[in-house]
Amino acid sequence: MLTRDVMRSTTRGFERYYNPKVGDAIRLDTNTNVLGSNPAAMEFLKKGIDGLDGYPNTYSDGLRDALADLYGLERENFVAGSGSDEMIDVCFKTFTEWGDLSTIPIPSYTLYDYFITMNGGRTEFVDLTEDFQLDVDAMLKT
Repeated sequence: MLTRDVMRSTTRGFERYYNPKVGDAIRLDTNTNVLGSNPAAMEFLKKGIDGLDGYPNTYSDGLRDALADLYGLERENFVAGSGSDEMIDVCFKTFTEWGDLSTIPIPSYTLYDYFITMNGGRTEFVDLTEDFQLDVDAMLKT
């Protein structure tokens, strides 16, 4: 039996993504800092490396408490995740039922379609207008 035989149907058609090498070009599509790591951030990380041998708090309670204090809100008003990709995935897991249709303007972030599909949704693409604005009327018709 092959692994593909037991995979969810929504995952079978996906190809592995490999980050293409582009030589000396500056990548603007991978959220990479073209200036390199911030030296102050690197020093801070070196000082705080102790204690990283365990799992962090699953819900980032410390961060959510600090944000709640800062903005005068409750901890429950904040959601924290490991980057924007995870948060986009969580949104589709939370709000998309199997077979739901999501409309995405194109060009757009490629992982929207991926997370919609992985969570059982369907995708409809709508081109931006000639002046690169959302075509709201076309999106509402999908």
